[in-house]
Amino acid sequence: MSAAHRNRKTPQRTCVICRTVHPKRELIRIVRTDEGIKIDPTGRQNGRGAYLCTQRECWEKAVRSDLIANALRSSLNKDERDALLSYSSMLSESGPAAG
Repeated sequence: MSAAHRNRKTPQRTCVICRTVHPKRELIRIVRTDEGIKIDPTGRQNGRGAYLCTQRECWEKAVRSDLIANALRSSLNKDERDALLSYSSMLSESGPAAG
């Protein structure tokens, strides 16, 4: 069997809030680095990561309840909270971001 005929497995990840499983590319990674907690659009930055789906409700709950901070084994400062909430305002209420 040639390499072109092999089925590649799609990496699956779980949203830390709603616990739904999606292909990795459909989720947004938040990463804790030496510089702080930030959004990782590439999904490849070094550091401890956690995944959130594209539902605004999950993002708001993650920041409000410190669930994302617990998943990253860290705490969020005001600037990091504001950055995550600002990003969440670009997301739809119940699905993928438009654009």
